[in-house]
Amino acid sequence: MKNNKKNIVIFASGSGSNAVKIYEYFNVANKVNIASLYCNNPKAKVLDKFKKFNIKTVLFKKEDLENKTILNKKLKKSTELSNVGDREYFYKQLDEMLTQSGFFYSAEMAPVVKRNIRSLFNRASLTHQDLRTLHGIIRSLSGKSNRT
Repeated sequence: MKNNKKNIVIFASGSGSNAVKIYEYFNVANKVNIASLYCNNPKAKVLDKFKKFNIKTVLFKKEDLENKTILNKKLKKSTELSNVGDREYFYKQLDEMLTQSGFFYSAEMAPVVKRNIRSLFNRASLTHQDLRTLHGIIRSLSGKSNRT
């Protein structure tokens, strides 16, 4: 079954009360995916609120909005569906980690399990942002995370 959710972003610059209400509504309705929150105020309280929701936050300058830089680059990339090459790279990394961990305990079943895993992720209609998040999870679980 194909994921028909639309990806949206929210723009906010203050306390975030309206942005939170939008998030809560769509989180319950489960009809859209909030890809990120865009904010032009680095001191806005909304940034902390959305980090708690595990929603990517993006700071931008007024000029970025006026000349549409923010819309043409960052927004498009975060909500655009991933391409075959990006997914293949992800599958390779996932396969390596699962192999190293001993997940594929049966050599005979490994190809079937790998195909099922690919099928699961392909049905999810992953965006570029989704793949970046999954890569981060894999790196963290493998002990290769570059975060301290």
